[in-house]
Amino acid sequence: LINLDEIHIPIIKRIVSAYKNVIPSLNEFSYFYPTNGSSEGIFHILVKLKTAGVKSINVFDGEYEGFQIQAQNVGLHVNVVNKDKSLDKNSWI
Repeated sequence: LINLDEIHIPIIKRIVSAYKNVIPSLNEFSYFYPTNGSSEGIFHILVKLKTAGVKSINVFDGEYEGFQIQAQNVGLHVNVVNKDKSLDKNSWI
């Protein structure tokens, strides 16, 4: 019998194993869950920021357009930032 609540776990373990030497500390990260593409994960993070009181995010010029679109969908203001600009350490990117 297949446990559908845990079917994603071996897949995520294989992905972590494949990328652990490329992404620092990935192997130590505690929270993994599947999403239906990057836009779903981005949406959930932005909603969490919005409900925590964040009013705007910074997006690097030329960055994946999904960040801007999803942020606007949840009512966050988007500041497009030149990659060479210095940012405040409290800025969300």
